[in-house]
Amino acid sequence: MADMKKVLASAAGATVAAGAALAVTRRIRKGGGSNGPAETVYHLAPTEEGWSIRAEDADQAVAILPTKKDGVTRARDLARNQAPARLVIHRTDGTIQQQHSYPAPA
Repeated sequence: MADMKKVLASAAGATVAAGAALAVTRRIRKGGGSNGPAETVYHLAPTEEGWSIRAEDADQAVAILPTKKDGVTRARDLARNQAPARLVIHRTDGTIQQQHSYPAPA
């Protein structure tokens, strides 16, 4: 039992460390500078009105579309045109289904 607690504590610590590393990475990317242009992150998520495309940290949706299929098509076009960008597609329950990265043109 003590060994299981050590394993769980170690896994929890690794998860916290990974989350902290991700937060640092996001701050660096948002700053742009020597790391290149800042990456824009878009989320496609369900709302009462349909499927919302929203830039991370934005107050308003870029667009609201009636179906998820329409939302995916529009969000992919938007992310490609705003590269470097990342698109996070959510399921109807709000969990993440897929993520797509669109690097800056060379």
